[in-house]
Amino acid sequence: MNHVYMRGRWSISIPVRVSSLIFIQCLLFVNTGLLNAQPTVLLKGGIAVVGYNGGNGPATSTSDEFTIMALQDINAGTEIKITDRGWDGVAFFSATFTGDGAFIWTVGSFITRGTVFKFSVTPSNVASSTVGRAVNMVPVNGTLSFLDATSWAGVATLGAFTTVGDQVIIYQGPESTPSFIFGINTSNNPTFTPANGQWQNVTSANITALTSALPTGLVNNAALDGTVAATALGFTLGFTSANLAYKGPKSGTPDFLLKQIATRANWDQVGGPFDITPGSVAAGAYFTGGQPIFLLSFALPVTLVSFTAESRGDINQLIWKTADEFAFRHFEVERSTDGRIFSLLSIVSSGTLNGHYRYDDPSDRTSNASYYRLKMVDNDGRYKYSQVVMVRNALIAALKLFPNPVSSVMQITVPEAGEGTLALQVFDAQGRLLITRTYERTGGVMAVTLDVSALPRGKYFLKAEQGSYKDKTVFLKE
Repeated sequence: MNHVYMRGRWSISIPVRVSSLIFIQCLLFVNTGLLNAQPTVLLKGGIAVVGYNGGNGPATSTSDEFTIMALQDINAGTEIKITDRGWDGVAFFSATFTGDGAFIWTVGSFITRGTVFKFSVTPSNVASSTVGRAVNMVPVNGTLSFLDATSWAGVATLGAFTTVGDQVIIYQGPESTPSFIFGINTSNNPTFTPANGQWQNVTSANITALTSALPTGLVNNAALDGTVAATALGFTLGFTSANLAYKGPKSGTPDFLLKQIATRANWDQVGGPFDITPGSVAAGAYFTGGQPIFLLSFALPVTLVSFTAESRGDINQLIWKTADEFAFRHFEVERSTDGRIFSLLSIVSSGTLNGHYRYDDPSDRTSNASYYRLKMVDNDGRYKYSQVVMVRNALIAALKLFPNPVSSVMQITVPEAGEGTLALQVFDAQGRLLITRTYERTGGVMAVTLDVSALPRGKYFLKAEQGSYKDKTVFLKE
């Protein structure tokens, strides 16, 4: 190993064989990091259903099928559950051997957002038996397994979905406390009055195998007019077919695409079953081309609509509002006393109601001002900072001048406002600017003198301004 001095810095020359070993070790390190990536906790709307052949799939098939699209990246090892069993607002319901069921998908390799998969479910068709039942996917990624022995078992007639369960619900976690991701309901059962966006108004007392209440926590759009980024679609009125295929835009932000998927006009429902196989080259196929079939874009990582800070007694209160919040992890609230060096105060998780957030900072505020910023971090670890906002400590006196009234020279004390150019201005009662002075500051409290002996007697306003710091006060000239 040789050391070489080049233009003021030392460089190390590594023999080829040694550098090759280091390169290989780096590759192993990177690959190990990828292999050790944690399973993904899916967001609501992190997966969407974009195709559904519930009328026994293609005309030549005994299977029912549906197609999904990932709206966020999904790590290997992630466990996702999919069912056509109904939800009554508290629990899943299904009678033994009714022909509905659930399966578990364990992701085998990393999935890029926008990738499309098709699942096919074949019921047993043997009374009280699991013989012949199957679940398959295209393209294959990971493993599929039935949740229990009754899933799509013992069906004597065809129709894994339409005979009994007329919905597809995607979720994670245990069945007792599921975390719902997405749902689609195609049951047109006139027995129940649709509610909650055309999902049935079902309770444990009036359930049937053809109905489901709106999965808890998901958002519907009853009108299916594209105004809401819905995560639960209720195609229960005005759709006469059990076959549906999304034909709308395939590029945009997750919020935009969820709104397009929740638009009735963007779905075909006449003439099915449809070719909803990803990558199909057949005429009339809906999801052609290479993966990822949908191209998702992001405004990294969230849109910050507003961010303010205000002193309220013994706390500083921070309030902010967001929009287009998707695949977003958390906010890191940072504070500074000089506007330059920031430290972490707290981590605030994403997902509050309507994008409204609040944080109260009770920190010891011995300085005249506190500066705040937000570090906004998405699920991929990418981040950006908000603008810096400043709040003056209400418990510490602000702009001061002495004496008041003044006859000639007054001393002005300006609170801490970090580095920058401070401007002091004097206005008369009519708002006319009479005096302007500027000073370069390096931080800390600043004391200056100002000669006002030339001013006539009367009332005047002193204004101080530096960046986001602004203050003013009144003085009398004798």
